[in-house]
Amino acid sequence: MAHWEALADQDGAHRAHEVSHRNRRASIHTDDHHTWIDASGGNTDGALIKEIFDRYVDAEYLTDWADARDRLGDAATRADLARTGRQRSWDALKRIFIDAASTPPGAQPPEPVLHIAGDVHTVGEVLQAVTEHLTGEQPSLNLPPRPPDPRWARCATVTGVQLPRSAILEALLFGQVRRVVFNGAGVPVDVGRRRRFFTRAIRDALAVHTNRCVFAGCDQPLNRLQTDHTLDHQHGGPTATHNASLLCGHHNRTKNRGFTVWRDPTGTWHTYKPDGTELKPT
Repeated sequence: MAHWEALADQDGAHRAHEVSHRNRRASIHTDDHHTWIDASGGNTDGALIKEIFDRYVDAEYLTDWADARDRLGDAATRADLARTGRQRSWDALKRIFIDAASTPPGAQPPEPVLHIAGDVHTVGEVLQAVTEHLTGEQPSLNLPPRPPDPRWARCATVTGVQLPRSAILEALLFGQVRRVVFNGAGVPVDVGRRRRFFTRAIRDALAVHTNRCVFAGCDQPLNRLQTDHTLDHQHGGPTATHNASLLCGHHNRTKNRGFTVWRDPTGTWHTYKPDGTELKPT
């Protein structure tokens, strides 16, 4: 819904983002038995904070999983993890604060990566507006006609968080830009030269269109996915975006036990069992 509202009222959506950023706040409260955190801000900052938080939560999960494997070997399951998901999320937040406080003054901290997807028309309109503001002249960027389907318009993180157009300007000024070409079905078809092993560029291109595991019924998020050949390399499948899929680790291994995934000409993913019947999402 936020995507459609932003398209219908771009000025209003921009003002809403500005208000959220201007009214940003954070506080920590305690009583005799509890501590709670209350914070609110704009989506651009929020998307970056969430990306960092999710990485820390994943690290806590891997710590618990390694401990369970050390204790139980191959018999370990998620039920054997030492902490619940809620407990790991709190411990992850605490670890973020500890790591921040442990950074020596003046040290260069690692830079988190936030992927922002913008369609060529949105990016072009941002550049056009900035140029007109700075020079008073309206440049001609020779953009192709805007597709009639508004779903092609993008200004969001690859995980789907809607962002103000100013985020694209920030990315153009301070980040790195990668061109990705899609066909009419939304399949990325060009992201540079082919390689045997999937590059980060190919993964980034896939993430713009797919931010969940493509195996039927699975909703594992982008930061837990692996890039895989749809048609196995050993069977002649090329290492290219049109033959790539994003699968979680579990379903990547499952695919090697007779299951197959396939993307039809409309861009829809299908999953098939070893007996050839299609597995429908539940």
